[in-house]
Amino acid sequence: MRRLTLFLSFCCFFSLLSQKTNAQIGINAGYQINETDSWISENTAQSVVANGYKAGIDYWFRLKNKRIEFTPELSYAFYKSLSSTGSADYKVEFFNFQLNTNIYLLDLLNDCNCPTFSKQNNFIQKGFFIRVAPGVSLPRFQQTRLDLDANSGDLQPMLALGLGLDIGLSDLLTISPILTANYLPNVEWRGPDPLAMNAPNADFWQINAGIRLGFRFDDY
Repeated sequence: MRRLTLFLSFCCFFSLLSQKTNAQIGINAGYQINETDSWISENTAQSVVANGYKAGIDYWFRLKNKRIEFTPELSYAFYKSLSSTGSADYKVEFFNFQLNTNIYLLDLLNDCNCPTFSKQNNFIQKGFFIRVAPGVSLPRFQQTRLDLDANSGDLQPMLALGLGLDIGLSDLLTISPILTANYLPNVEWRGPDPLAMNAPNADFWQINAGIRLGFRFDDY
């Protein structure tokens, strides 16, 4: 029930935002590499962290006279941790909110109607950006083999840094490959103990390689 409530809240939030005349909505998906030095099984000396996937939805707006753009994003990521036998015994989910801030260093002073520049040259100059994205994440832990109820962790601060490139396919559609590194400090494992983990708290790194599709619904 909590998961359904959270999902419906997300949908209502972005539905309200999309009522603006110059609404731009984005969806994204990517592969996520997870890394931590602390979630190691004492019995097997193996990491219980595996890689996973991420998907999200965002809303676009920008500063008026500079190429600094914002895409506040709601996303969901998950991975399945591994037991000593290699089977997926534990599922870890992350519900995230991030304020993605894209800074177009090569085109900072331009006041174009970007990202609708599909018919213009120099798309690297106009489309390349660096991303700074503070946010929060709510992890959830579940033992999949026994289908135990999920345990929620505490709300975690997170920070992402990355690079991206907007490629305008048309005036209504933009595709953006994006590479980011996320950092979550001191995440506490709240699920069943996977084979006597040596430390329940971990600084968590996530490398995410993904694609964003941006849709605009205005008449620019």
